[in-house]
Amino acid sequence: MRKAKRWVYWCDFCGKSGRSASHMTRHEKSCTMNPDRVCRMCKDYGDGTPQAKMGDMLKALELAKIEEIEEDRFGVTVKIKNEKEAIERLRELSNNCPMCMMATIKQYTKYPGLFSSFKFNEEKAKWWEEYNKSQLQKDYGY
Repeated sequence: MRKAKRWVYWCDFCGKSGRSASHMTRHEKSCTMNPDRVCRMCKDYGDGTPQAKMGDMLKALELAKIEEIEEDRFGVTVKIKNEKEAIERLRELSNNCPMCMMATIKQYTKYPGLFSSFKFNEEKAKWWEEYNKSQLQKDYGY
């Protein structure tokens, strides 16, 4: 019979677990639930502008107010007033960074799907397309 004890590490912000201390330390620094997070997208691929403060980005979402909650047999439907204006303000403040936007929405509501006008995968694909295009222009003058 064999017996082994193994350390498990948890993120203090989101509860993610792992067995590598270095991996979890790296995760915690950029965890979307960390109010003082360092966005790796802004840091590694950004245009050099400093990352926006989370408090400022959270204030942008205060424009959005829950207008109506309907409950039926399929679940709860929430309608948000001024959602698009709040998302556009957030986009401005976050320098159009989809990771910063998603982190802000998660910290504001804990339910990223609540803001139906923000589609993370589409935003991320568009961001990478623009980034790659800018790199081509910088490298080859296209």
